[in-house]
Amino acid sequence: MQIVIGRREFAKRVAGLGLAACGSSSIFTKSSHAVPAANVSRDIAVAKGGTPFDNTVAAVEALGGMAEFVSPGARVLINPNVSGHLPPDAAVNTHPHVVGALIKLCRDVGAGDVIIGNFNSAKNYKIGRMNEVAEKYGAELEPLGDKKEFFKRIEVPQGKALDHLLVSEDYLAADVLINVPVAKHHTVSRMSLGMKNLMGLVINRWKVFHRDGGKHLNQCIADLASAVKSTLIVVDANKMIVTKGPVGPGEQIEPKQVMAGTDPVAVDVLAAQLLDYGKEDIPLFRLAYEHGLGQIDLKQMNIIERTAATTS
Repeated sequence: MQIVIGRREFAKRVAGLGLAACGSSSIFTKSSHAVPAANVSRDIAVAKGGTPFDNTVAAVEALGGMAEFVSPGARVLINPNVSGHLPPDAAVNTHPHVVGALIKLCRDVGAGDVIIGNFNSAKNYKIGRMNEVAEKYGAELEPLGDKKEFFKRIEVPQGKALDHLLVSEDYLAADVLINVPVAKHHTVSRMSLGMKNLMGLVINRWKVFHRDGGKHLNQCIADLASAVKSTLIVVDANKMIVTKGPVGPGEQIEPKQVMAGTDPVAVDVLAAQLLDYGKEDIPLFRLAYEHGLGQIDLKQMNIIERTAATTS
């Protein structure tokens, strides 16, 4: 059953972590972000030809299955893009069936709490049909909005444009972060992909990331990705807008693909090829590579292609 977490329930969960007993806020330090995969893999899976649900399952299975990333009882945070105010067919939000597949895969390996949570509002979740897949597959919704009490300060030691961030407590309390962007056009950064999607876990986005007309946006995203780590990145490229992003509506293409991997730079570089962008065409990629966040040269990666069997 889908549950929308209230402020009191979240407070109880944080207390359950032992914060009140120990009298410490150490969980909200830089070192306590969600734990990424032990070793960033050279593998990137690309599943195509099926439904959004089946492409997602095939991509994760090509990496060894969800058990590679989620242990029994683990607290999982799923971060989709649901910032648009248009329904799923508009391709400005992560498709709900991609998220549904991920919830089911987490449940199949015995995950504990599975939460869909970021800065978006309950209205956005409903428009994006996240409430439907949460109820069907067994996840909780955490529409935080910009409620400052649900965000905590972390430092950004590698930051060049940022020295700190206000990050979702759900992220700080998670064992696993599955970052689930929709691939789409963006008027400032050219494309919105995995690293940019991490902005859903912070507040003050317009004030900080888009200051001075957005000229610092790419460096801010690279700084963000250096501090907020994903365990698994799953890119929804089933349908995508190629103009008027990120909010749309825009012209669309239908690659009918889902990509999955653990290297945040390489996954984004591969997804950008869908719009014919190379590794040097989007400034964020070089900045993130210089941060040491991942591989920019796809020749160093192992691309695993799968054709999804349609079962849903």
